[in-house]
Amino acid sequence: MKATAPALLLATCMVLTACTAAPSAGAPSGTATHDPAQSIPPSTPPSADPTPAPTPVDASVAAGLAFIRPADGRDQVFVIDADGSPRQVSGLSGDADPGAARPLWSPDRTKIAFGPPTIGSGLDPQLWVVNADGSGQRPLADLGESTDWSPDSSRLVFCDSVFTTDNTGQPARIWISEVATGETAEVGQGTVTQWRPDGEAISFHPVDPPDPQGVRSRIVVMPLDGEAFELGEGSGGWWAPDGSGVLLVDDGQLVLREPDGANPRPLVEGDSAVWSPDSTRIAYSTVDAVGTFQVNVITADGDPVWSEVPGTNGVWSPDGTKLAVEVGFPDIRIQILDAATGEAIWDLDGRFPDW
Repeated sequence: MKATAPALLLATCMVLTACTAAPSAGAPSGTATHDPAQSIPPSTPPSADPTPAPTPVDASVAAGLAFIRPADGRDQVFVIDADGSPRQVSGLSGDADPGAARPLWSPDRTKIAFGPPTIGSGLDPQLWVVNADGSGQRPLADLGESTDWSPDSSRLVFCDSVFTTDNTGQPARIWISEVATGETAEVGQGTVTQWRPDGEAISFHPVDPPDPQGVRSRIVVMPLDGEAFELGEGSGGWWAPDGSGVLLVDDGQLVLREPDGANPRPLVEGDSAVWSPDSTRIAYSTVDAVGTFQVNVITADGDPVWSEVPGTNGVWSPDGTKLAVEVGFPDIRIQILDAATGEAIWDLDGRFPDW
């Protein structure tokens, strides 16, 4: 039976009257004693972390990332598999296992080179190589650093660690190691060693004698079968993957030079850089006024893409769509950023990312 209009009106008035008279849930009625513990929520201090919370997405955005994470009391190399799960790679062979730091993928993605842990490594062989599946871990050299793979993944160039030079009192030496055989040869003296993209030369900081005039740092290119030449003043020496140019840091600025060192062109203030796989963009690091490390991206022409996202040690994903950075506050961890926007899209425990 349908209700008449007067009946509906009366029912509505009764509901409204009841809602007005009833106390709200959780609120005291009448003149009850005020209880601060019930009516005031606990105070939550504002977060000092300047890093925005990542947008929840599938962990597979980190697929292929190598990084360092503790396992059984020692830092070890892990890799994120295609399904987003971490898989331990180093420390599985049962041989002498010092732990690990700073993993570096070979260009063909079959091996990972890594250095010693930052604490308690001693003076045992500390430049190691392991297969991507965790097999075949083996030492190559004593305390090598500034390690770089040759483009064909067959050799590693590196220089003596500061621990070696401090103990011997000798200048840092440059070495090239054949990964398959372990055969290693000294090829000069210097630091900050890197392969040129064609695999036919290396760049490095030469060991210059002390000068009372304060000679500025410089980069030298040494062909494996030719005469060395100076690339320019500055530090770094980051080669575009397509070989079209090289970045140096000179007087606090990133300077782009041609492969022979000609036509230096300042781009932006910064202190380190990494090229995108297609050589069209550059991620570089800065430090803000309160000491926070920040990552920024520009085009190869110096045009800004995005800037001032907390992070350091940035590395590009192989397809150039993402950046992994190390964030140091409040805890050291790795964030995956959308390379187009700088937006954080994933977060994981770990250090020393490499893609």
